[in-house]
Amino acid sequence: MRKCLMSPFGFDEIFGRMDSLFSMLEGDPNATVKDSHLVLSLPFPGVSKEDIAVSADPGDQTLKVTVKGRNPYEWTVCQEYDVSKVEAVYKDGLLTLTIPAVQEASASTIKVEIK
Repeated sequence: MRKCLMSPFGFDEIFGRMDSLFSMLEGDPNATVKDSHLVLSLPFPGVSKEDIAVSADPGDQTLKVTVKGRNPYEWTVCQEYDVSKVEAVYKDGLLTLTIPAVQEASASTIKVEIK
């Protein structure tokens, strides 16, 4: 998998991998690919669902997680995934964001009528 998640601080570039030093800090997601979806898991133990907000900006390909009383977390996702279709689930202190891969155009040929 190509690197598809960049932290706003550039640690991913410096260390060249997702499990860099930044991964040890709270708020850096565990990123995996499952069934052509990018799945991000962020632990927020003791935080209520009502204190968490998730937003996506398809123009910038960014995801932002805001937790009441904390600085926001923000990542840029590569163009292979459609951030406009992100789904979020919060259960037992774990926020899971699932981002589907961009649907590729059909490989079939379409005959176009000439008028």
